[in-house]
Amino acid sequence: MSEVEQKKGFSWLGLLFGGAYYAGYGKVAKGLIMAVISFIPLTAIPVNIYAAIKAKKQLPVGNQPFNWGMAILAFCIPAVLGAGILFLAQGGMARAYTEADFRSDASGYWRVQSSGEQVGFDLRQRPYASIVNGSRYPLEMVRFIPKDEDGYCSMVLALTTGDLLSLGFVPESDSKTMSLSRVGAPVEILLFMRKL
Repeated sequence: MSEVEQKKGFSWLGLLFGGAYYAGYGKVAKGLIMAVISFIPLTAIPVNIYAAIKAKKQLPVGNQPFNWGMAILAFCIPAVLGAGILFLAQGGMARAYTEADFRSDASGYWRVQSSGEQVGFDLRQRPYASIVNGSRYPLEMVRFIPKDEDGYCSMVLALTTGDLLSLGFVPESDSKTMSLSRVGAPVEILLFMRKL
């Protein structure tokens, strides 16, 4: 069989490994570029089809040893790029705790630790309300404090009477406890019972 006939044909290894196959056989720049382009599955398919069709014509398969180090590097590039983009798209290291997060976590039924009384808060959507003995009382949000130096988040709410109450907790804590404070009244500890 002539050398021209050997250089034709479909390369299954080129189809499976694309840029890594090219980098392993000495076409490092082209292999790394192919690896960078193929970090998304949608772009990996045409890159690997190209590699399958062209590999036998462009690579010295059998004429030089395969460089496993470069092949592994090119193989890892799409995974690292994809993971990095997903990490950044999901907000990086720590997503900020927002007002919507607080309202979702505070919405539910809570038991007052000192008296055993049950109280509910519906802060999912306006109009906000407190729920006591099955009756709903409107609340208006005055202010949200995302986090103080202790990691404590709080929300100040106004009753229709004009009185203010403050709800607060530490979002990172595993315990489902929330503080309730009102002007002229002692701080109450609320224990989570169930969602609305």
